[in-house]
Amino acid sequence: MQIDDTDVYTLNRFGKLALKDNALELAETVFDKCLRRNPSHYGALNSILEILCRNHNILGAYGWALKLYRRDPQHEFAERSMG
Repeated sequence: MQIDDTDVYTLNRFGKLALKDNALELAETVFDKCLRRNPSHYGALNSILEILCRNHNILGAYGWALKLYRRDPQHEFAERSMG
């Protein structure tokens, strides 16, 4: 299947579907592409953190959560992920 990798909205929706279906590797790949197009895409940033947590990648999740927390000190999921 071909998807337009220039459309961040479509990439994000596709990644959310992959995440919902527990296809974590596919979801991570899609969200990475999404972030290459728009490094500030809030949904993709959060989803990468969720994937890292689900994969029990503690160091990766901590680093990603710290990055999100520095951008927004009110980011509850990032704060919980670091704690």
